[in-house]
Amino acid sequence: MAGRVLDAVSGGMAAWVLVAGAAAAAWPEPVKAAVPTSCVPWLLGVVMFGMGLSLRGRDFALVLRRPRDVAVGVAAQFFCMPLLAWVLAKALRLPGEIALGVVLVGACPGGTASNVITYLAKGDVALSVTMTACSTLLAPLATPAIVLLLAGASIDVDAAAMFLSIVKIVIAPVVAGVAANELLPGPASRIRRAMPAFSSVVVAVIVAGVVAASAARLRDAAGLVALAVVLHNAGGMALGWGVGRLCRMDGARRRTLAIEVGMQNSGLAVSLAAAHFASMPLAALPGALFSVWHNLSGAFYANLCARLSRRRSAKRRDYPRPSLAADIVAIRPGAPGGGSVLLVRRGGEPFKGFFALPGGFLEPGESLEECARRELREETGLDAESLVALPPRSAPGRDPRGWVVSCPYLCRVAADAGNDVRAGDDAAAAEWVALDAVPRTLAFDHGAILADALARL
Repeated sequence: MAGRVLDAVSGGMAAWVLVAGAAAAAWPEPVKAAVPTSCVPWLLGVVMFGMGLSLRGRDFALVLRRPRDVAVGVAAQFFCMPLLAWVLAKALRLPGEIALGVVLVGACPGGTASNVITYLAKGDVALSVTMTACSTLLAPLATPAIVLLLAGASIDVDAAAMFLSIVKIVIAPVVAGVAANELLPGPASRIRRAMPAFSSVVVAVIVAGVVAASAARLRDAAGLVALAVVLHNAGGMALGWGVGRLCRMDGARRRTLAIEVGMQNSGLAVSLAAAHFASMPLAALPGALFSVWHNLSGAFYANLCARLSRRRSAKRRDYPRPSLAADIVAIRPGAPGGGSVLLVRRGGEPFKGFFALPGGFLEPGESLEECARRELREETGLDAESLVALPPRSAPGRDPRGWVVSCPYLCRVAADAGNDVRAGDDAAAAEWVALDAVPRTLAFDHGAILADALARL
């Protein structure tokens, strides 16, 4: 019950932000008294701590495995959005305060909601997480430099003070969250479960504070700000997709770049505007409105991608072909003749609530072994040291969702490793189960796959 409530709150983030903004516009004085702009940086720090709790050191390993994808994505993030902000400011002849706000949004790193949108759009989630993490860590240097370059000629920009602000309200909380994840996995996992919902409420409070602070001038500027925000977001997504195509990336990675480039950490833009440009209250408004809009446009884009994917699948039914999946049998030795296997409890249908082996479907552009490593990491947090291929499973009807061929792998795990497994993606739970205590019925044909693996040992 509690989980459903938390999911409902986090899933309705755009609605909460919209309601909070409307309430602040209708009753600005009480909201301004309750949420002064001076508290915005502290509130954002809480959101960034939640982002840190969702990360681990291994999430940065993709930089070493796929440096080109990460470099292209982060470069597009810090080039396309600032450039587009500057072009919009000139083309729309935005007043100085609003132009500064748009530039601040463009100069910020990727937004935390982009990872969820990427998952819904069937993009490359691992690339999305790594891009968000890397652009966030680069923000103390990149964001002040971009703002100084694009707005410094007309506005006094203290780049050094901005650098310190980003370190305090972004980097320090993120690092603290990652450290808590590594050093205190138990408490961190319990807090992490509630953080998406809590962060959604905090972002709504931030938006309310900003709207209340600029309510007196909101009516005159709202239309222009809305136009700039919509064009900025749509243009950023289009440019991100275009960069992915230019670099010959597959569809999943192109979608990821579109989302990562177009969705910004607009809360940081609001915080920087409140902290460093307090005399220009409208500078925070583009970031506040962006917080609402990019969640709505991101959800629409994800839905569109899912529909197109289903349509392509329907067209392929005239020439049927199987879906490929990889399942992983992770075995950890124990007493002689004993040991344990890593199982996940399925969070969705089919076989909801049943124990199963970690695994999932092959994504465009990856090999089966890459799929196995990704699924193991996403569902359990475990990185595979080495994989040994097991006989494939292709019996008709083995998966009620359709024709699915599984290519399983055996992963041997050291006896003292894997103690910090945690459920992720569509797994409701992940745990080591003694081989003599494995349930008699596993999801799909995973019992037979486990038997193949044990015969191989």
